[in-house]
Amino acid sequence: PHDLVVLRTDLEPDKLPYDAGKAKAGEPGFVGRTKELRAGGTAALTVALEPGRYVLICNVAGHYGLGMRTSLRVD
Repeated sequence: PHDLVVLRTDLEPDKLPYDAGKAKAGEPGFVGRTKELRAGGTAALTVALEPGRYVLICNVAGHYGLGMRTSLRVD
């Protein structure tokens, strides 16, 4: 499964608060998310992004810790 989360933050993608017990990242600056997707599933997410820095993560337990995260800058 996957769960795409969009966050507006100046933090680097690997510096989000992390709850080891839940194996999930915190979600500061939450903008939007998809529903949890199963293998072969699809989803659409529309968000209006203002100029700034964003981080995209998969926040299914364990996935953030495995590196499923990236940054995005909107000018």
